[in-house]
Amino acid sequence: MTDSLREPGPSETDVSRLRTLLGEALEKAERQWSGIPGRDQHELFNTIGELFDQNREQWKLEDVSHDPSTGLAELAHAKRMIDRSNAVRTGLINRIDHLSHHLEQRLTDTGTPPSVHLSETVGELADRICILLLKEQYATDHAARELANRKSRHLARSLELTLMAMVQGRAVLPPRGIMKIYSQVEDHQA
Repeated sequence: MTDSLREPGPSETDVSRLRTLLGEALEKAERQWSGIPGRDQHELFNTIGELFDQNREQWKLEDVSHDPSTGLAELAHAKRMIDRSNAVRTGLINRIDHLSHHLEQRLTDTGTPPSVHLSETVGELADRICILLLKEQYATDHAARELANRKSRHLARSLELTLMAMVQGRAVLPPRGIMKIYSQVEDHQA
């Protein structure tokens, strides 16, 4: 096992699946609010692609940690790599939230406060969609693949509705920020 957390970016198929699933939601948000420049949309897509790639890498690391033939040293190394991967993943989720934060408008033109309290940030929704796409890709059972596909499409629609509520000033998203701190292994060594 190497110390690399990165492989080459998502394959063209993965990028295409992400763009197809999320593209319509982001494009509708762009049409509704002229303040989201094309470069921001491009950066949002790229960051979600990086998040997908990071989730895929973490999936592989977790496979190593679940394999009964993994030795203790390799297991400890995999666990450290999973923690590092989670730190990168959390940073990407926060970056997505930062990129989408400017869509939030606290008051509509009528001065009415937002009325829709949402349970997840844009980054958290994107993370769940990435995980479902991986489950669909790796599932060996047809029914499991189909369920992951239906759920990912459902969450993509939820993301679209979230973005629309944000640009229309109707959304209150949960506070953004890191819930768990992933410290580096070096911090624990004397």
